[in-house]
Amino acid sequence: MKRKGFTLIELLVVIAIIATLMAIVMPAISKVQKSARETAVKAKINSIGQGLESFHNDQGFYPSSALDTAQVSYVEGVTDFNSPPGVLDTGAHHLARSMFGADLLGYATKEDYYVNASGITEDSVGNKVGRTSYLDPENMDILNPRGDKVLQNDPANPGYWMSLGLKSGENYLGFSSDTVIANMNPLIDDGMKANSPRAILYFKARKSGALSGQIYNIDDNVVFAGSTFDSLKGKGFNFSADDRDFYEFILDGKTGVLGQPTARPYNKDTYILIAAGTDGIYGTKDDICNFPND
Repeated sequence: MKRKGFTLIELLVVIAIIATLMAIVMPAISKVQKSARETAVKAKINSIGQGLESFHNDQGFYPSSALDTAQVSYVEGVTDFNSPPGVLDTGAHHLARSMFGADLLGYATKEDYYVNASGITEDSVGNKVGRTSYLDPENMDILNPRGDKVLQNDPANPGYWMSLGLKSGENYLGFSSDTVIANMNPLIDDGMKANSPRAILYFKARKSGALSGQIYNIDDNVVFAGSTFDSLKGKGFNFSADDRDFYEFILDGKTGVLGQPTARPYNKDTYILIAAGTDGIYGTKDDICNFPND
């Protein structure tokens, strides 16, 4: 008489073999996935670098990264710009705005502008304002201004976001979480972890600086590296009295030790870009930057 099926012992053996194989294979798969994500972030950093160089070629300068008051766009018949007090506008915000505009429709050569009913960008007296896209926002992950939510464009209204990604009961500058609005000063996500977005930080070199700590200013992105927002606290450089950890992180060791007159940061004449890496914390060894992070 033929035996049908497996015995309990045989079934347990098969399960044990499968579990062993999974234990061997899963770490390898995880490593490959991590490597693929890192490669994608490096490609994004490279694309941003190319966009910044194109911007420099066209405009004659690199975008500012200085901490400022945000320009916020919203809908009142037209897309109008205002500068409400107390809204931080960081280097990371400047980066996105210079690459594809605050409304994702292209960098505007003037800051005081609106988009009329025909879709033409004009200044306050009706003169046409030039728009140029140095990056395609469709190839970037766009974050809300807080940097804690990846947003989606409204397909029916390019340049309009379907939500602010706010938590229940929250509002941002008077807008509730269910408001469909125009741009709110976006950021570029590094795309490393879908459930933990992190903005790519941008710092422009100050050519007037003579010492390492004068060329780049951590305050340009203090809202993310500090951090001001509760959702981001503890996710940045550990602040010391003189922000030494940041300046050591960007220091080109070949130029000297921090504090020496010869010491200079990497990319002392241009800009630096920093993505937080797998751990989601800026200033660690797994960060992906446009300079060596050894």
